[in-house]
Amino acid sequence: MIKKVNLFAVAFATVVTGGSMLASVDSANAEVYTRKERINRDVCYQSRRVPATVAYNTRGIKLRDASRSWEGNMQRHGAQVRDRYNDEVYIQTREIIEDQHMTLVPVPCR
Repeated sequence: MIKKVNLFAVAFATVVTGGSMLASVDSANAEVYTRKERINRDVCYQSRRVPATVAYNTRGIKLRDASRSWEGNMQRHGAQVRDRYNDEVYIQTREIIEDQHMTLVPVPCR
């Protein structure tokens, strides 16, 4: 890119500093010209789908506490009886943290 020189500034600088600078400015001879250009002000985007962000809680709603129970026939002679442990029971819940949406990502135009 060629820099455009402000001729008024150059002329003003030569007047302020005197005629001694005139010879050095003349030897530099800055070239000033115009050119037609197409300026592209288009902005292009690519659309992308962003899925929802969902949090799952495996211990959401409690249905039953942990417990112990007897299993087997205690009345029968020689029968095996087991003291069984029962886990807590929960209903899994989910919470939508961020809903699904479309987003526009800037990309270069072709």
